[in-house]
Amino acid sequence: MFYALEILAKKGPLASMWLAGVMPSKMKRKHVLAADIPLLVLHVLKPAVALSQRTSAVLLHGAARMWQMQARVLLYDCTNLSSMVLSRTTEVMSIDLVRTQGS
Repeated sequence: MFYALEILAKKGPLASMWLAGVMPSKMKRKHVLAADIPLLVLHVLKPAVALSQRTSAVLLHGAARMWQMQARVLLYDCTNLSSMVLSRTTEVMSIDLVRTQGS
């Protein structure tokens, strides 16, 4: 294969994309959320060392999977927030509006 081992090492700049492309089940949520995908894709499109077509394809596939995971996490968080806000507003809206004699 045509790639430098430092790039795809565990602490390398493209390690998370490689892991997402090869073994997506091993990806952790914090790694996915911390990834700056546009910057990582620029590393693949303009690499410091030559990459083979297959390696580039696996890395870009990993970027697409990471993007999908980020979108799913965002949807999940927004759905939970929306349901929490909706449940809180229904509790507040159940105020008794009957006038008392003093007012």
